[in-house]
Amino acid sequence: LGLYLEDELAFGGRGFKLTTGLRFDAYDYDPDGSVSTNSGYNTFGLPSGNSGSRFSPKLLAIYDLTPEVQLFAQWAMAYRAPTVNELYLNFSNISSGYAVIGNSSLKPETSNGFEIGAKYDDGDLSSSLTLFHNKYKNFIEQVTTTTTLFPGFGGLGNGSLFTYQNRENVEISGVEAKVRKDLANGFFTHASLAYAYGKDT
Repeated sequence: LGLYLEDELAFGGRGFKLTTGLRFDAYDYDPDGSVSTNSGYNTFGLPSGNSGSRFSPKLLAIYDLTPEVQLFAQWAMAYRAPTVNELYLNFSNISSGYAVIGNSSLKPETSNGFEIGAKYDDGDLSSSLTLFHNKYKNFIEQVTTTTTLFPGFGGLGNGSLFTYQNRENVEISGVEAKVRKDLANGFFTHASLAYAYGKDT
């Protein structure tokens, strides 16, 4: 369940606008006995339920430098619930010695995001440049480990186990550039380039 509210304030003829937003997210997963039909649960057991909710505010400032050029800065909190696959995917391939399982204990991912940038639009040509920095709590990632639940697999030892985990603190920073050119007869061409760098803090 997601609900988003937004309000915009304009300040006279100075070309400055402030937009505030508030989003509410809630989820509640309650797997019932039907999941037991998945053969993987014979090996790893039945999962538990998972739920959560959060309000996430946003603040966006825009300044029209010229009729074609717009500067912007934004701060936004975000909330991402674990997906059904991240929580409950359960696939075992014993003959090949691996399994892919969810983690029903995953916590939802939250973040604080900061963006600054500029946009250009003259009707036929539009472009943007954005710098961003995001700080995450309980970042969700897929990891690979080993399992002893497949003894003697091909004489190679333990099998592989793919699952998900939370990382307590993660930061991702980067820059993104986009450009679009409208051509005749409704055709257009566009390109984008992005670079991101992330680290576990």
